[in-house]
Amino acid sequence: MKDWFVVNAENMVAVAEMFGRDGFGFPSPRCFGRPIRSFDLSLRSKKVHKGIQWKLVFNKIASFLF
Repeated sequence: MKDWFVVNAENMVAVAEMFGRDGFGFPSPRCFGRPIRSFDLSLRSKKVHKGIQWKLVFNKIASFLF
């Protein structure tokens, strides 16, 4: 009896063969019906006005105190 909850090479080959045989494929990635162009989750640096930056720092420090 095969344990399908174990991820190993044997089970992955068996699943790949079944998917290929049955013509199973994954749909294109979408979010709310729109195509997803990238899965890049890195933060991009943004220029922040100094007043806003100090407010963000103050709020962060205040969150530790209260």
